[in-house]
Amino acid sequence: MAFLAPSAYISPDHYASQPHFPTWAYAAVHVTGRPRLLDEVRTMRQLDDLIEGQESRLAPEQPRSLPRRASALFDEYLQLIQRFEIPIGRIDGVYKLGQNKSPADMASQARAFRERGTDSMDRLADYIERHNNLPRQEHGHGPDQPADAAG
Repeated sequence: MAFLAPSAYISPDHYASQPHFPTWAYAAVHVTGRPRLLDEVRTMRQLDDLIEGQESRLAPEQPRSLPRRASALFDEYLQLIQRFEIPIGRIDGVYKLGQNKSPADMASQARAFRERGTDSMDRLADYIERHNNLPRQEHGHGPDQPADAAG
């Protein structure tokens, strides 16, 4: 099973130096193990935990929970859930975050991702900067240009 962090295409234009070839930046964790089926009690416990965790993020809305009495809708959806867990046997982290490029090229990639204006691309820029020990840039600002000097 793969758990993916933000990833994105990198254009040759996203580098400070030239020439470069188009590529991709990514971070992921690959987890392997032997899946096993869950009984209804464990399934309900996992669903309760999942729903509670997600609903708690929706404040000030009143959190919802699973119904405690069976209903046609509940029974229908419960049958659609694939009930299994995978005890972890091995974890491998993989990433390509510009680590084979110059600091100027990595900073240029991070800046290009931030300019896309999404949370996901901002997180990818953060990964590149943290992984490669680069100073954090604000959106639209280079490493040698403070935010208050940008125009």
